[in-house]
This record gives sequence, structure tokens and C-alpha cells, in this order.
Amino acid sequence: IPVTLLLIFLAYAQTDWVNDRQQGSISSSDVWLFSEYSAQLLLAGENPYEHDMSYSLWIHRSPPIFSTPMIDGDLITSPSYPALAFLLFVPFHLLGISTEYVYPFFALLTYLALFFAAPRMIRPIILLPFLVDPRYFYFVFGGVNDIVWAFFIVMMIIHWQRPIPRALWFGLACAFKQQAWLFMPFLIIRLWMEHRHDPLQNKVYVLLEAILNSAAVFLLFNLPFMLQNFDAWYAAVMTPLSQPMII
Repeated sequence: IPVTLLLIFLAYAQTDWVNDRQQGSISSSDVWLFSEYSAQLLLAGENPYEHDMSYSLWIHRSPPIFSTPMIDGDLITSPSYPALAFLLFVPFHLLGISTEYVYPFFALLTYLALFFAAPRMIRPIILLPFLVDPRYFYFVFGGVNDIVWAFFIVMMIIHWQRPIPRALWFGLACAFKQQAWLFMPFLIIRLWMEHRHDPLQNKVYVLLEAILNSAAVFLLFNLPFMLQNFDAWYAAVMTPLSQPMII
């Protein structure tokens, strides 16, 4: 099954490569375009949060059809995510690997993690929900990045019984995209209920350990940009709340 999954991915990768070459441009969402451009700016010694991301469209000759529109007809042109969203691209640049395959790579990791973490009895069917609808593959090859934080959440669940790895994986998810932040209150409730019979001091320790370790991972990637220009960083990561986006 993992070999079949790999062959499916190779087929989609080949199709995506051919389509891009035929069109003479990269048909990708602004999520990938902005992250790619931000990584290039960072490697050039610039703070991506201080730059206009619209230049990434003409650099890659990409039509704005997959950009995020606003109610007033304008487009989102600022980096809209925490720093790990583009820092993840830096190692690929340094290794000379196309960042077009960052999200497909994490999709493959997610599916393999689900397969090998599942009980052997259900491994033959655990991936069927992802294989019956090709849009799961179209999204990752089209520059939609949610699979990355989904992978971190899957790994958090797999390591749930180990407090330190659990918190580190969740911290990575929070450092990548804001949706993961919404999990925090529910995870706190879950941890509290799991330790509801423990003394109060132990419950508080478990919660603080989880929160502080996750926060440390988040700050590891975001603190340099927060210190350099907090206003720019804050405005960027709050874009989904502050700007009148058309979802």
C-alpha cells in the first residue's frame, strides 16, 4: 500500500510538472507563492514581513486567479502566517530542491504516518478517504499548505502519551498556521480531564508543561521577527482576522 501511494504521488507530480511547463507559469495559490518569495527574501537578508508579496505573482508569471480576494476588490498582498510557513522552504532552497514539492512531501508523510500508526487490521482501509477524492492531491500540488499543520497534529496525536514530543509537535503546528491555535483550549480541557483525579498541583504542572513547551517552539521560529519588527509581524499574522477577505 505505501508503494502504491508513492506511485500515485509520482503520477500526480509528473502531471503537475507537465502542466506547468505547457503553461509557461506556475499555477499555484498565493499561499505557496508568498511563502516561496518570503524564503527568497529571507535568504537575501530581508525581513519578509516588511515586504509586499504581490511581486511574487510576476516573478513566477502566475495569474492572480488563485489569490485571496477582499470585499473591496483588492488582493491580499502580505504574508499572512507565522514564520514557519516560509522558514520551511529555506532548507529546500539550500539543498537545491524545488519548493513546489514541499506540500506534496508533507502529504506523503501524513499518509505514511497514518498508515503505520494505525492498527494492522485497518491499515488496508485507513487511507481510502484520501484516495477516493483526487482533490486531496490537487490541493497539495496546487499550493494549499494545510497539510503541513495537519501532519504536525497527526504526529501530536500519535505521541499523545509522551508529554514532551506531544507539546513540541503542537508547537510546530502553531508556528506554521493560525488554525492550530484554535485547538489549544480543547487540548487543555482534554489534559485536565485525563488528570482529573490527580492532585491540583499535578494537574497545573501538566497544563503548564504543555503550554510552555508549545509556546517555546512557537517563539523559536517567530521571536526573531517579533523582535525585529513586531508591528509588521503582528499585522501579518492577524491578516485573516483584520482584513475583509472573501473566503
